[in-house]
Amino acid sequence: MVRFKPEEFPSNLRVRPNKKLAGLISRSLAKREKVEVVVVMAGVLIPTESIIYDFSHEEEGVGLIMPVVRVEQVEVVLKPHAR
Repeated sequence: MVRFKPEEFPSNLRVRPNKKLAGLISRSLAKREKVEVVVVMAGVLIPTESIIYDFSHEEEGVGLIMPVVRVEQVEVVLKPHAR
């Protein structure tokens, strides 16, 4: 897992699971079972902006280097320990 900055990604993005997973989630919730999902994003590094420095909001002068990624796919999956 890598922390990254997405290129021009909407802040109000909504992701819908595929029909099979959506059915599983609905059935589990109907039985009042806990369901944990993970949103997975995949993409490619942008060569001209592949590394930027992100400043910390908590402490001055602290931050980290993050790659800039063009997100090409977003998936919803069950958390590995679930079901």
